[in-house]
Amino acid sequence: IYLSYRIFKISSRSLKIGCILILISLNLLALGIYYETPTKTEWKEAAKFIQDHSSTKPLVLLDKGGMSNEFLWNYYYLDDYDLIRLTWGESDRKISQMTEKELDQLLEEIDHFWVVFSKNKKTALFYNNYFNNNYNLDLQQDYYQITVFHYNKSKKNNLTSLY
Repeated sequence: IYLSYRIFKISSRSLKIGCILILISLNLLALGIYYETPTKTEWKEAAKFIQDHSSTKPLVLLDKGGMSNEFLWNYYYLDDYDLIRLTWGESDRKISQMTEKELDQLLEEIDHFWVVFSKNKKTALFYNNYFNNNYNLDLQQDYYQITVFHYNKSKKNNLTSLY
């Protein structure tokens, strides 16, 4: 308000118009940056990525499988899918997670699957290490506060390179 008052107190008409144009330009630049920068978790984009890259009904393993993440996933993923929560909340904000043995049993008959990490650094490192050490990573895509991975069944072989 004070800046507007000072601009209108300028006696030169051309200087007044120049100040107003600079002020409008700066505001348009700020608005453009604001609307181009994501401010919320990009569930819609992650769901579309999986839909576009799935030829069959996908199996999605969701880390940070709380109510809000499951709701958002259900809302944005429009096709049929199977969902497995890798983590879940218990009382007093404690998070439980699957063990390596449970994952081995669960994925024993599965050829390929998607893993979606969302804002859960505590368990994401454990799962990321497990999947990278035991399965082949086909695709990876990062979104604002979400990372999507696609793994296939063929276990990594532990052969060392001869080079």
